[in-house]
Amino acid sequence: MTNRFTGFLLRQMRDVPPTILHRARPGRGYLPFPSRGTFGAMSADGYGKAVLNALNPLHRDLRAAIPDAYAGFREMHHGAMAAGALEVKTKELIAMAIGVIEGCDGCIASHARGAARAGATKQEAAEAIGVTFLMKGGPATIYGPRAYAAFCEFADALAGQGQPAADGGTPQTPRT
Repeated sequence: MTNRFTGFLLRQMRDVPPTILHRARPGRGYLPFPSRGTFGAMSADGYGKAVLNALNPLHRDLRAAIPDAYAGFREMHHGAMAAGALEVKTKELIAMAIGVIEGCDGCIASHARGAARAGATKQEAAEAIGVTFLMKGGPATIYGPRAYAAFCEFADALAGQGQPAADGGTPQTPRT
């Protein structure tokens, strides 16, 4: 299922050779293509899943080359995202908002999934994204809808699996 934004991207990017986007600077606004070189898989998997699926093999390859660096990042991630004075869902929403500010599709998708798993609601996600508009302006209005689409995708998937919906339901224990 695609929303209007995803449909627009699908129509605009259908004929762009994948090598053009793979040459773009990671973390600065490119959308990684699924391996077959089109956004076709994006409509089946959804925005968030398509981004994460495209990045997974890249992460695997680099993790094999630098396992200690990935282990250090994983440890830092667990420390930063552990429950404390701030709930996990709040930390995930902050991270998702930073992904919007930085124009990082992988960060957006990863932390949208994390926020949904932690029990954030669609309204909480929308309001966190709204703050990015204040802090970043126009560019956040481009990445904000991506973040909201990804969050809704993951929240709806969790609700479809019989887990409490991310619309006021019980917070989920984050998966690591």
